[in-house]
Amino acid sequence: MVVAQDSEAVVAELDLLRQVVHIAPGMLAYWDREQRCRFANHAYERWFGVDPEAMIGTTLEQLLGPIYPLNRPHVEAALRGEPQTFDREIPDPFGGPARFSKVEYRPHFVDGEVQGFVVMVTDITDRRLLEAELVDRTVEIEDLYDHAPCGYHSLDADFVLRRINTTELRWLGYEARDVLGRPYADFVDEPSLAHYREAVHAVRGGVGCDVELDLRRKDGTIVRVLASCTAYRTKDAATSRIRMALVDISEIASARAERERVIDELQDALRRVKTLSGLVPICAWCRKVRADEGFYQQLEHYISEHTDAKFTHGICPECAKRIST
Repeated sequence: MVVAQDSEAVVAELDLLRQVVHIAPGMLAYWDREQRCRFANHAYERWFGVDPEAMIGTTLEQLLGPIYPLNRPHVEAALRGEPQTFDREIPDPFGGPARFSKVEYRPHFVDGEVQGFVVMVTDITDRRLLEAELVDRTVEIEDLYDHAPCGYHSLDADFVLRRINTTELRWLGYEARDVLGRPYADFVDEPSLAHYREAVHAVRGGVGCDVELDLRRKDGTIVRVLASCTAYRTKDAATSRIRMALVDISEIASARAERERVIDELQDALRRVKTLSGLVPICAWCRKVRADEGFYQQLEHYISEHTDAKFTHGICPECAKRIST
């Protein structure tokens, strides 16, 4: 009676184990030394469209078909007693998109000899798709960083260049290998150094700022930029870095300088211009003009004092006739 109860318990446990194995989402199978299937769970039907009962006795090559040569080195290694883990793309037997899987081969030893190996396959399609999307976005972000219409660079806590985008390199006329690892001050023109140092020290102290700088290109020419400076911490939060976004304002600076030059010229001209306006008191007989002080002076002298006009003297034809007679 006890033996019968024990047998029933064993059968129940085996049945439970079989159900657990078959409802598992991943594939689970056992292949012997001749690479023939001795057991396969129901997941194989979902993945390969094959009845697991019909798989018994078939070879791994028959199951895998064209992808068997890819797995063969791993199979041989497992049969030598070496555990294997690798990723594999598996075609959908029903014509759908391929699945990505994580494959594990675990050798089965009896008395120190490999008798076969257990195969465990997990569906990692969602993870691979997310990884691919992440790669695409990373490439897009890197492209945006490198080819943005503005310059970008990062400085470490010692104000040394650690990263710089292609746009700024093009402005400066350098290759990345020529500038990375160098103090950024090396590229700031002397008159702007004080403003640059004031800005980066303020940012390191936690105060973001904007500053106009003149940068010296490799060929010695100058590019005027507006730099927006901010600080950020690395992942471990142990060190801070300075991030600077730069806009080329050379044309704006030139236009501003030209405007200021024109304004200065106009103001200077206005200072030199003298005008006469209002009523000018003049003698009807001798044509002398009464000055502000009350005395009368020659018309030519009065006009010369109040304008930039200069007089030259000659004789008109009518007066010339009078003199001759």
